[in-house]
Amino acid sequence: MMRKAIIILSILSIIGHSCLTEVKRSPIKITSSDSLSFSLAVSNSLSANEAFIRCSHYIDSWLEHTDSATGLIPRNLDEDTLYIHIATSSDWEGKVYFDCKRHQDFMNLPFDYPRINQFPEWWTIKPDSKYLMIDAQKDHRQYIPGKKLLEGLPVKMEKENSKQFYLVEIPSSGVL
Repeated sequence: MMRKAIIILSILSIIGHSCLTEVKRSPIKITSSDSLSFSLAVSNSLSANEAFIRCSHYIDSWLEHTDSATGLIPRNLDEDTLYIHIATSSDWEGKVYFDCKRHQDFMNLPFDYPRINQFPEWWTIKPDSKYLMIDAQKDHRQYIPGKKLLEGLPVKMEKENSKQFYLVEIPSSGVL
């Protein structure tokens, strides 16, 4: 027992002595290219930190709007209303394209088969239906046929602006 204690104490003293003795190293010389590299690394780390913070805010705010039952489906995907938000950092002009029932239009299938994991058809436009588009900022309402929406909705955006609008399918009865 005494022998084990002496061995352990001698090992600890060797480790302690090696930690306390200074190791002679050659001095580090920082050149101008190293200084540039360090300043670039600092700049990149600040950008990465800002990106991380923005992403975490985006994800946190998105998670607040998930379905409480499943946690997967955003609450703004109502069965009869599509909420659209478009934002741009530069001038842009183009079209917003909407989805059709791909299983029916492209594959000629009678319905969307669950056995093939279905097609991602969340809010589809029916060509023979009418839709009401409501501009949330201008309170402007416009009736648009489904065929025209499937061709694409023209949108013109100015720099640093956003647009919000709702798209509501009008039932065949014509009453919302």
